[in-house]
Amino acid sequence: MDDEATIALMAYGAFGLRDAAFHDVVDLSAESEVIREALARLHADGMAVKA
Repeated sequence: MDDEATIALMAYGAFGLRDAAFHDVVDLSAESEVIREALARLHADGMAVKA
């Protein structure tokens, strides 16, 4: 793997971590069970895509 590909993978991983942290904050602040369930499913779907 060349340097450019390595940097791209690291950037994607950093984005994923920030995205998960953002959804965690939204989830914690949501007073709606529907929103919590939707975010939980979104996270599970995202994990399946990464695998």
